[in-house]
Amino acid sequence: MSVDEALKACVVRNLNFADVEALLIACPEPAREALDRLAIESSSTFVLGRVAFREADELANVMFAYAARSDVLGDTLHKVFLAFDAGECVPGSASPERDPIATYTRPQLAKLLTSLVAT
Repeated sequence: MSVDEALKACVVRNLNFADVEALLIACPEPAREALDRLAIESSSTFVLGRVAFREADELANVMFAYAARSDVLGDTLHKVFLAFDAGECVPGSASPERDPIATYTRPQLAKLLTSLVAT
């Protein structure tokens, strides 16, 4: 399974650990590095506007849960998960008119992706 196929599957169903394992089968690197790379790929797709928040968030959530359970959570996947998590709701202290995706998720992902390109 590719990231694009996983994101398309999110439109019609919730992903599960078997889907993450299907993603990992195609990856030559160890699971931690593969999940970090897949998180970059899926978040880049979202930032470029090629996929909706819901689908990218779903993939980040299931990859995070799989990685945490399997003790293979890398820093990049963790940061991507936190960025999408921040877009799921408006904090109690923020204005209800604020779009949490525009306010929190997109800037966090832009900063992360920019830092990865710079290294």
